[in-house]
Amino acid sequence: MKPIEGYYIETDEGLLFTVKGLHHPEDGVIAYLRYIPDEHGDRIRCGRRYRRVYDLEETTRYLEEHHPNYLRWMEEKGIRVQFVPHSHIRRIYDPREGLKEILRQSENRAGKLVKLFAEALRDEGVPLGDVGLTGSLLIGLKTTESDIDLIIYGRQSGLKAYEALRRLRERGLLSSLPSDEALKVAEMRWGGTGLDLRRLAELERVKLLHGLIEGVPYYVRLVPNPTEFEPPHFSKPMGEATIRGVVIEDALGIYTPCRYVVEAEADGLRVEELMSYRGRFAEQVWEGDEFEARGVLEEVHSSRGVYYRLMLGRRGDYLIPLSLLEAT
Repeated sequence: MKPIEGYYIETDEGLLFTVKGLHHPEDGVIAYLRYIPDEHGDRIRCGRRYRRVYDLEETTRYLEEHHPNYLRWMEEKGIRVQFVPHSHIRRIYDPREGLKEILRQSENRAGKLVKLFAEALRDEGVPLGDVGLTGSLLIGLKTTESDIDLIIYGRQSGLKAYEALRRLRERGLLSSLPSDEALKVAEMRWGGTGLDLRRLAELERVKLLHGLIEGVPYYVRLVPNPTEFEPPHFSKPMGEATIRGVVIEDALGIYTPCRYVVEAEADGLRVEELMSYRGRFAEQVWEGDEFEARGVLEEVHSSRGVYYRLMLGRRGDYLIPLSLLEAT
């Protein structure tokens, strides 16, 4: 399979990018920079030190200065993205192959937890062939504080996994994030929004897609197959907007990318959809919820005509139920 969400790619220079989304141009892959070779870095692989980077603005500035060839203007999206041409890819890391490898030699604690988690999902009816390992464990850059990052491919398997996570939490194998950890997650995800982080931490605690397994944080992404998610259409950014509305369908709200069908307005325009390629927007609202969201308003040209959506994903963007926003 071509690289999609959850895969990692290594460039000729040793840069490590995580692939974003399900559909990519013919000549390369949209991906975000995650690890940079750095002699002062705190992670070591094959005798080479690396530094982890996460913030999109920081990584974009780094690429502008050192590797501008990994930035591309996407006319059909109206934005500049981080992009790796196929000609510059040294190695592709497949999450499913990564899981197979760690299951064959799960001698350390992290490996044993991955094995325990994957086999528990299998026993709950999730096909093991649809389960993958991503993050630092996939690319050999883990530390003693690394999380367990799993990925489930396919909408049906993703739905099975989501229900399995609920049952595994009820049985006690998994647990919700403690309050202090949930606050750290809220600060990392929503720190630039100006919202009450303690309220957002409450929301993070009840999410099933992250929590603890034997005291170690885990994160799970449910990723549709490319054939199960509509390819991107031409879209034109129209500027930042903050909107309120109601969620009328959340069938894709647990996945990455996630999509919510909504009824809302922005500047007199009918907004029909909230969408994000960032996992933090999954499980954020549910059908029937009234919400407030800030993002980029887009005019989308699709086979069914022109419509408007709010794209979420920049620093400062948010999506929150009004019941939580207005709680006293």
